[in-house]
Amino acid sequence: MLIGTDLKDLDFACALATQARLAGLTVDAERAYLAILQRAPAHPVASHGLGMLKLAGGDPAAAIPYLYRALTADLGSTDYWLGYLEGLFQAGETEQAAAALMLARRQGLSGRAADAYALRLCRARKPAPPDPARADPAATDSAIVELLQRGEMAAALAMARAHVERHPHHGVAWKILGAVLWGAGVIEESLRVMRIATDLMPEDAETHTNLGTALTKLDRIDEAEQSLIRARSIDPEFRPALFQLGTVFGTQARYREAEQALRKALASSADPTSPEDTEGHSNLLFLLANDAETDAAALLAESRRFGARFAARRGTAPASHDNVRDPDRRLRVGLLSGDFHRHSVASFSEPALASLARSGRFDVVAYYNNTVEDEVTARLREYCDQWSVIKGLPDRELGAAIARDHIDILVDLSGHTAVNRLPAMVPRAAPIQASWLGYPATTGLAEVDYYLADAHWLPPGQFDAQFTEKLVYLPSRWAYMPLPNAPAVTALPSLRTAVFTFGSFHRRTKINAPTVTAWSRLLRSVPESQLLVAGVFFASQQQSLIEQFGAHGVGPERLRFHPRSSLTEYLGLHAQVDLCLDTQPYAGATTTMHSSWMGVPTLTIAGATAPARAGAGIMGGLGLSDFVARDGGDFVARGVHWSTHREELAEIRAGLRKRLQGAPVGQPGLIVAHLERAFRHMWRRWCADLPPESFRTEG
Repeated sequence: MLIGTDLKDLDFACALATQARLAGLTVDAERAYLAILQRAPAHPVASHGLGMLKLAGGDPAAAIPYLYRALTADLGSTDYWLGYLEGLFQAGETEQAAAALMLARRQGLSGRAADAYALRLCRARKPAPPDPARADPAATDSAIVELLQRGEMAAALAMARAHVERHPHHGVAWKILGAVLWGAGVIEESLRVMRIATDLMPEDAETHTNLGTALTKLDRIDEAEQSLIRARSIDPEFRPALFQLGTVFGTQARYREAEQALRKALASSADPTSPEDTEGHSNLLFLLANDAETDAAALLAESRRFGARFAARRGTAPASHDNVRDPDRRLRVGLLSGDFHRHSVASFSEPALASLARSGRFDVVAYYNNTVEDEVTARLREYCDQWSVIKGLPDRELGAAIARDHIDILVDLSGHTAVNRLPAMVPRAAPIQASWLGYPATTGLAEVDYYLADAHWLPPGQFDAQFTEKLVYLPSRWAYMPLPNAPAVTALPSLRTAVFTFGSFHRRTKINAPTVTAWSRLLRSVPESQLLVAGVFFASQQQSLIEQFGAHGVGPERLRFHPRSSLTEYLGLHAQVDLCLDTQPYAGATTTMHSSWMGVPTLTIAGATAPARAGAGIMGGLGLSDFVARDGGDFVARGVHWSTHREELAEIRAGLRKRLQGAPVGQPGLIVAHLERAFRHMWRRWCADLPPESFRTEG
């Protein structure tokens, strides 16, 4: 068979080869496929055809590379997925096949052929589960749940699909299928199935809660609230619905309703140390930190109550840590976080991790409480001497694993934010434990010895009483890593347009009533000024803000909304902003750093709590205390001042990026040098049987 190099010639030759294969002329077909692949090694049809030939010839090991090559060329091809899966199955690679099937489902693989394959796989891996055609529906429900508990997601999905086909009016089957689909990442079908379940079981609180939880995670807040309110109307005491309502109300800055729902759920707890309850209590603390009506004493008291939940667990640690008490030896530092991916915590920890890895004076061990994997995850893994994914590992087992790893200093990077693992620190998994970066307040745990801060954020001697930990003062509490392809700093826009533009890049939940009041006063004091609000993309959220500002005499024509966007586009929006405005009482941190890199200072108030001082810490660390107000009145006065001193503001804008690079926050090597000094001081005190103390790493 003569084959040219033109693509059309290759496709024609491939069609002839496939005809030969289907006609049973295997020798001719194989020769033709090989000839095509010599000229175009990545040709998907030829790769698939040759793989299927090898498979038919009983040689799956030889078939798999060709089938995989075809699949990677076109992940949307059902035939390529099924061929690759069949190759894995025949090769006995059942675990790899199960993982591939999950990925295939996420890529859209569906239909009877896929379900039939999954059932074959299920039977090959475990004793055959009950046949949905003959089994009692409730027994099959239990069998699917058992598969999920064993981590058999692919088998559970196949059985759940077959279950609803056999029992289309059995609502529990649809409820389970919806949960399995969500876990497998098949989002839109999961929502459709969950809605069917609510139609079949309109009086089942759990079904409505499942739908509300899924909608919350998709930021479809209005729909989520409707589902959760329905669940609560069915069962006012249903704790999962109450916990989720707390989240939904919190995202809308409806603090009193959120607090009421969360406290009601926590009050009926049977096990205060359960994952559901500890997560709910962390959510309550995060909520209170965002609430202007919560003062420092109340936040500390609630944090201590969180720590008190674990009274029964105290004393369950190993009798003594066997870490060698050599004050100068190489130390093993453990980092505990669920945010080792594209996340603000990762953006602040990565520069330090990279420098720490280069220093070679510590072993860095990461404990990652998540399954999200991206390019940031890959980079962070390279900086670590050991990497453990701990998602789903019970707290006691995690604590035991950390102890077995002989960690000298364990550092929590989450605090009371999502996917934290604070309970694992209660049995004192490591001799020294600290918190850093993720949450700007105390953990409330007596077992956490230190909190890493800086003097601009928390002036020494003024905030010790707000923490159960001892405060350690670095030159900057973090190092900032700018986006490599960030847009260039532009000229002050009001010099060109004459209209002074304030900006907000905060999450919607932080723009609460006190913040709207302060911003409205400033807008009224600077006539013709505008406010650009980015990241608020739901029409209902925008309308809510329009009404709130309107109640303070600020018309909708002075508000400009911009939807959520890519990081590069978001940074580029700073070209339209003269001065950013901070929120209270949970001040901006990541947004303030990004704005500073783009040449835009942030006007902030130095509040009375640790969360309220993030902006003050950043502006102070950059030597820009003129942007730090004492109170609401001073906030307005300083905003008016900068709106009328535009040439000076333009000069600051032009030099702010260089100023940041020269400050401690812009020097990862400096921060790591002080971080190492801090770790060494903590360690030497432990070696000498001395208690933790607050200290500074510089004279």
